[in-house]
Amino acid sequence: MDVLMGIVWLVLGVLLGGPFGVICAVLFQDRWKARVERRKRLHVANAITRMQHQGDGMIHIAGRPTTVHLVEGDGSLVLEPEHVDIDIQRDPVPLPPEVAAVRERVLREMDVDRGNSVGVVPTWNSKRLVALRGYRISRTSRHEKSRMQLETAPVDYATFCATVLRLDEEFERVDGSGATVRTTLRRDYLTSDDAVVRPVPFLANGLGIALLAFTDDDKVLLGRRRPTARARGGERDVSVVEGMHSKMDRNPDGSLSAYRTAVRGCEEELGVQVEPADVRLLGFAVDMKYYQWNFYGRVNVRLSAAEVIEAQRLHAKDRWEAKLEPVDLDPEAIFERMRQDGIWDTGLVAAYLALCSRLGPEPVRRAAERVFGAKPDHVPWRR
Repeated sequence: MDVLMGIVWLVLGVLLGGPFGVICAVLFQDRWKARVERRKRLHVANAITRMQHQGDGMIHIAGRPTTVHLVEGDGSLVLEPEHVDIDIQRDPVPLPPEVAAVRERVLREMDVDRGNSVGVVPTWNSKRLVALRGYRISRTSRHEKSRMQLETAPVDYATFCATVLRLDEEFERVDGSGATVRTTLRRDYLTSDDAVVRPVPFLANGLGIALLAFTDDDKVLLGRRRPTARARGGERDVSVVEGMHSKMDRNPDGSLSAYRTAVRGCEEELGVQVEPADVRLLGFAVDMKYYQWNFYGRVNVRLSAAEVIEAQRLHAKDRWEAKLEPVDLDPEAIFERMRQDGIWDTGLVAAYLALCSRLGPEPVRRAAERVFGAKPDHVPWRR
């Protein structure tokens, strides 16, 4: 019916002729397109509704809870480059005394590691990471496409290690009554959903992207992080997980681009060159286990799986981070590999959205139910 109405109004525009006909055709065609976009979102939302449990905000897949809050995205909508604005401030976010103390300890540990390093894992303190200060989500006036505006600030790797990797490490502080208490960053700052709606800037460090790569020979590439990696050593992962760089990922106007991060991440972690048009950013989410904020998406690498694996071996700057493994483009096989090996929830949800985008929501949902929809006493699928 929507398509028929669009055709009718276009025909009327031609028959009426003149400015009035053109105005009618453009006006009603735009309304028709907006209506189609709304219906498309409602259709795809069925898969996301089945994936997401009502009430606590966390994503559930086949009834299994994850630690991910999906802020935007449904597996169909694309966060287009021109509709994602990321501003970055000049100065870093001030740190509370307890976080600043841990950061100093991390810097001392890095100095020791650097002296003992065998060159496998770099220990230098990059100062070009990005912290999320806040975000705003709206819709464009035409076609109701998603528009995102992010406020960010620069942060260094030592602060990332002192926060993201140590949310549950106990420390002592003095409370309001003057008593010394033992607590953690999670207990002090991340116990409510307010931390999702309003990010905690000094904890929201390492804003980045997580991509599932699809090859020309109908495979996806899963990673397994090296045991020597500082974060999540030895764990299963998606193809590319890359932090935003406050200098290399800038647009000409000084803002940051998540698409530039994705293109650079493919080159540094896979050893292949892709274009922004090969990338689809499908969602924006926070994994509350690490308080890690990422854009989730997919990338078509336009090579065979074997060619990408060889390119990583020869050309990837960060090939030490993860080993690539090809899996047939079968959602059940992909989910089964993740279930057997264990994967962090960011990787699982990113893969789910990417597969929904590529194959459609229904076959992906059914595959997830077959793999993860087990009885409660089944071996857990995630660590």
